[in-house]
Amino acid sequence: MESPRPEVDWLFSVYVPPVLQQLHDSLQTCVTIFDRAVSFRRTGEVKPFVLKSKDVDGLTGIVSLHGDKITKATIKLGRARTGRQESRHDLVRQTPWHMNQILDASSNVKAALGILETRRKHLRTIHDVVQLVELLAGYLCQAHTRMTVPVESLKLVYHMKSEVEFRPPLPHDVLVNFFITANKLVMSYYVLHGSSSTKSSDGKSQTIRIPADGCSSSLQR
Repeated sequence: MESPRPEVDWLFSVYVPPVLQQLHDSLQTCVTIFDRAVSFRRTGEVKPFVLKSKDVDGLTGIVSLHGDKITKATIKLGRARTGRQESRHDLVRQTPWHMNQILDASSNVKAALGILETRRKHLRTIHDVVQLVELLAGYLCQAHTRMTVPVESLKLVYHMKSEVEFRPPLPHDVLVNFFITANKLVMSYYVLHGSSSTKSSDGKSQTIRIPADGCSSSLQR
């Protein structure tokens, strides 16, 4: 019985390099897109996203997204949601809302690109290739997860409230959050109940999801 070694060596030398080059080119394109998003600066007005609920009157978010930051946001709270008079709250320009998940996803893609550039020069066996692919897949899965299944907990949302400033301030028992999931910009809204010591245990949320093109959709409960 003949050894399959010659065929394996042929596949390794002929097919593996161009596949890795294609993967490299794809990762480089992704890194370029992320860098453009993070460094995005546009003069003039940017058409905002309008997040409006079809089910809850008076709950509206008007958001301008510049790269990885929300630089302008207006939140309108209706009487039905807060038990108070209708109110408007504007994000202070000096405290933009950082979309950290974009930076996290970018970091994972850049890490995968760096590993590929370093290790593909030292591949000697098919086992080396398999190990490299598994390592890259781990980083890319993390990047995909950050952009599709963002971590959202009341603890993190409450921390974000201390990082940004609205004028006038949001009510003390109201929390909002913005994040991206797949091709949608999402605003979540919480009304907390109980004392300050139990804020994280008894929150009710409403989430508005809109497609990337800015068209509004119904409120998701």
